Amino acid sequence: MRMIKTKKYTSVFVIGLGLPLFIAASLLLFSGCKRTLKDSEIIGPQYKPAEAGFAITAYLSASTASADFGNSSMYFTAAFNQQVSWTLTITGEESGAVKTITGLSYSVDASNSTWDGSSSNVYFFKAGEDVNAVLTILGYSGSQSIVVNILSRKKYNTTYSNGIKYTVIDDFERPVGLASTYRWLDGPFKDLGDGAGTVAGITTAYKVDGNASYGFSGTDVNSNSWLAGVNTDPINSMTLGFATSDPAKYYVNLFVYGSGKANSSIQVKAYEVDDWSQVAATYDQTQNDGYVHDIIIDWTGWKLVSVRYADFKRSSDPVAGGNGNGIKEPHQVVGFALGLNSLPTFGKEVEAYVDFLVVTEGGPFKP
Repeated sequence: MRMIKTKKYTSVFVIGLGLPLFIAASLLLFSGCKRTLKDSEIIGPQYKPAEAGFAITAYLSASTASADFGNSSMYFTAAFNQQVSWTLTITGEESGAVKTITGLSYSVDASNSTWDGSSSNVYFFKAGEDVNAVLTILGYSGSQSIVVNILSRKKYNTTYSNGIKYTVIDDFERPVGLASTYRWLDGPFKDLGDGAGTVAGITTAYKVDGNASYGFSGTDVNSNSWLAGVNTDPINSMTLGFATSDPAKYYVNLFVYGSGKANSSIQVKAYEVDDWSQVAATYDQTQNDGYVHDIIIDWTGWKLVSVRYADFKRSSDPVAGGNGNGIKEPHQVVGFALGLNSLPTFGKEVEAYVDFLVVTEGGPFKP
């Protein structure tokens, strides 16, 4: 007798079971593969292009020609004879900031196009600049545009949004004309052992906000990692303190520009006060806590960095913030410092820029 080799299938067990049972077994095997309309509806966004006969019934307009984002928001309007997917792209003519708003509807209105002056990319819109708002529709070749002037930009300092409190430490815009509640960083203080080649100060070469940022560059000649720093002046200038005592809900946020030089690092330092009588006097680093976080810059261009206070580490220097009570207390923070370091490798030529240093309580910064 010749033996015939066969592949094993799950369905071989139905031999002798009868056709009805075979059908029932098959249904059980494939029932787990069913997909319902409900399943497909939750996978990714829904898009609907314009179809034949599409028409714009109300052309693009704006609720105001001059937006005052320091006190209010604005919105756009348009209408169509079909429900379609649309995109509104708002571009600053000077800042490079871009805001993108999308929707699927019969109209663009206050319910789906309200804009508070925020940006979708790394740059901030500027006060005084014109923005060009362009409306495009999926499947439709035409577009519409309108120009709006920004009278005043979006306000962040001492504001609340979606449960997050914002406190701007410094946006590095000089000279003044800004709110007195900003706690500007002053200095700089340089490592004299690195020679005269270290640069630290306000620069207009790179910026995400306004017209300036703070730039650092130089070579760690004496190979001790530190090149220069700048801090709130005086260190204990933030006398009001912060609300949260939870290090996991307190974030230090800043925009950092990497120039491509390896081992460039920005150190952020927060100064705590354990004896509040010092707030009215000279802050003594030898009697209080300092917490630091090193940002190793392994990218080129601007990037928003948000660091939880819970991830800061205590200063190891007893005379520079390592001699307080050793308890991480964000509500006791009274000042900040930024520094340029050569890390993780000492002795290198390094460069970095920083803009818009802001503390948020309740979550990270959302431009």
